[in-house]
Amino acid sequence: MSTGLTGRRRAVLALVCAVAVSAVYGVQPVLKAAGEDLGLGQGTLGWLVAAGQVGYLAGLVLLVPLGDLFDRRGLITTHLLLTAVGAG
Repeated sequence: MSTGLTGRRRAVLALVCAVAVSAVYGVQPVLKAAGEDLGLGQGTLGWLVAAGQVGYLAGLVLLVPLGDLFDRRGLITTHLLLTAVGAG
């Protein structure tokens, strides 16, 4: 039974997942150094991590249902662009 996913499409989906998850969890191993560079206290650093996770949740809640209404290829591109802006 074929799912209709080619190797290229699977690679793009894997890339989207990797970028989205790395943006959420990528700061955690370097949190102390990031706090020192940004001049943030420990309490504020917790909000930095929480903001990334809340943003990811908002993306899931807002973007995933749009897959039923719009072209998924465009949504993947939009998701990658928004993730890049958020990570920046």
